[in-house]
Amino acid sequence: MAGAEAPPVSAQVEIPVETWLTSLDQKLQDSLPPSSNWRICRVPRKLQSVKKDAYSPQVISIGPFHHAADNVKPMAHHKLHYATCLLSRTPATKSTATLAACADFLRRFDATIRAYYAEKIDLNQTQLAEVLIVDSLFIIELFVRYFNVDLRLQHDPIFTSSWMILTLQRDLLLLENQIPFFVLEMLFMITVKRSAIGPSMPPLPELALLFFKSALNVDEKSSPIGGSTTWSCHHLLDLTYRSYFCPSPRLNLREESNRDLERLAAPDLVRGRGERGKKKKEKPWVLIQSAKELKTVGIKFRKVTAKHLFEMEFKDGKFRIPPLTVHDSTDSLLRNLMAYEQFSHASRQFVTSYVMLMDRLIDTKEDVQILEKAGVIENELGDSGYVSNLFNEMCKQIVFREFYYDGLCEQVNGYSKGRWQKSKAHFKSVYLKNIWTIVSLFVAAWVLAATTIQTVYSILDYNKP
Repeated sequence: MAGAEAPPVSAQVEIPVETWLTSLDQKLQDSLPPSSNWRICRVPRKLQSVKKDAYSPQVISIGPFHHAADNVKPMAHHKLHYATCLLSRTPATKSTATLAACADFLRRFDATIRAYYAEKIDLNQTQLAEVLIVDSLFIIELFVRYFNVDLRLQHDPIFTSSWMILTLQRDLLLLENQIPFFVLEMLFMITVKRSAIGPSMPPLPELALLFFKSALNVDEKSSPIGGSTTWSCHHLLDLTYRSYFCPSPRLNLREESNRDLERLAAPDLVRGRGERGKKKKEKPWVLIQSAKELKTVGIKFRKVTAKHLFEMEFKDGKFRIPPLTVHDSTDSLLRNLMAYEQFSHASRQFVTSYVMLMDRLIDTKEDVQILEKAGVIENELGDSGYVSNLFNEMCKQIVFREFYYDGLCEQVNGYSKGRWQKSKAHFKSVYLKNIWTIVSLFVAAWVLAATTIQTVYSILDYNKP
């Protein structure tokens, strides 16, 4: 009809109320409720914005988060091969039954497994079970071959490549690359403990810690903290964290409030509430100077053998620190342990405190070189500047709730202040006792200079023809 106005371009088709309510109801049902059972999560974007590569797998995906990534697809063949080898150790008539038992277990615990993850998994029950079976059997076979050299196949690229084991250690300890540990334990019971090699195999936690030990900066003879690995853990990262990164409360650990402490170097780092919920006067955390500055006041750095990285000690001007081996995976390992501490409110910030202290000690490559000379840092990368940048960047976007080394820093600062004050007092008492001492020093220096000049001129005049 001429002159009729056309409907506006932006007009939208009205959705029937019943259809809209049905769609909304489905979204509500599909949403994940807030749960304290979440154990595996994505690394927060603010941490990824600093260094995303540190949280992403390089060669292998484990679990549902990265299984479709292009860069990990070449490893799919090796995962299937390892899973097949593990199943083949069961009698030929039972290998199919073993696989069926694994699948049945995963289907029955599908809801429990999904509850471990902090986001919805877009895989159906069968797809998720397949991912977990292949990934779990690969991990188990990897640990078994690492423990028993006789079970390794000739020309296995995983063990013949010099870099592969270190890269796998790195990838298997990524926060986003985890599967529930109870899944690994049950499939370990079904496949290994019922096989011919079962009686000779230690428990799964021991196999796992043996595999990771060389990447965790711990002494080969040291045992896990607490001496036991029988307690329940959530995943492989949690196992290693509890075993080697949760020291007994030996040092002075002071609680912090929930205020965001975005950067260590900020001068207004504060503590929050004190005992019984009473608000204490805000007091800044005790921090220390760099290694170079501490050295100028006479503090000496010493390497000390300890069960874990956190056993630092300061006594009689000697700062004793366990050695840290810095290799290609150190950055990723420490960042993921800190991310786990950020995610898990039940975890104390031991690793975060350690990195925080090292960040204070290391400001430039000269600080790194001082610690290298003392044996505190064993730099396998060769570049002191890289190690300096590593620690200077690692604390960015980290929220600090507590500082494990507060008491230790108080001791260091007390010693430094005392040495400086003693030096000043000694100088004043000897050279600046009173104003006449200053005048005497000045006059003596002037007389000495004048006498020297006069002597020189006398010699020159004497030698003239």
